Formats: sequence, structure tokens, C-alpha cells
Amino acid sequence: MLSHHRQAPSVATSPCPTLSYRKPHPFNALEVVFSTTGDLIRVHCYDDRCSAPWNACLTSGYLESDRGDGTAVAIRPEERAWLNSIRTLASEWLIATEADDRSWMARVATRIQRFDDRSDGLIDLVVVWPLDRRW
Repeated sequence: MLSHHRQAPSVATSPCPTLSYRKPHPFNALEVVFSTTGDLIRVHCYDDRCSAPWNACLTSGYLESDRGDGTAVAIRPEERAWLNSIRTLASEWLIATEADDRSWMARVATRIQRFDDRSDGLIDLVVVWPLDRRW
């Protein structure tokens, strides 16, 4: 008789997640959320239910599953290039929020909105400031 219980493998598993590639789709755009709390900048892909903090996303090139199942999706080269193009803007947001300078945050939020208008739907940029207010 076959048992439905499997024994865990004795080999150490890799800490790297199982990668798949995001499919280009107009409703599967990345969203970069700029916030004043928690992860100050977080990259989301809601269709795939994956996300990563800003630095981790740019360093690794993928987003980890929000379900905690060890899977991840790789960001596409054109998305990564676009994210790299807003590094200065992201740095300004981090500095302004860490300094808790509201007028500086407002100026950077305006610049973020302008960059979002130029992204052609590839990536959405969202500012959540003050709490729960999306620009």
C-alpha cells in the first residue's frame, strides 16, 4: 500500500527561492510604493502576489512570494532598467523620510508623480503619504 506521507529529504535545501519569470501583461505591472513607514520603498507585483524591498529587488532581480511558499518571480530586463533609472529619486525619498522633512517629501512626491506619468504603464509609482493617502 502506498503512503501519502513523504519523508523530508535529508539533503540541505538551497536558501534560494524557486524562480519563474513574469509574463508581460498590461494588468501585471510592477508597482513601486513609496511610504513613510515600514519598508520605505517596496516593489510589488499584485498579479503574481510577490514583493520585495527596494534594495533587495535591485540586488537580486526578483520578487519573493507574499504567500511564503518559497517561490519568486524574476523582474524583466526592461523593468530592471527602468527601476535603475529612478535610483536617484528613490535615494531622495529615503533621505527625506529619514530626515522627517515634510516639505522635502512633498517635493520628492511631486517628482515621483512626474516619473510615473512617463513610465508608459511599465511600472506604477505610488506615494503613500500621509498615511493611506495615495498620490
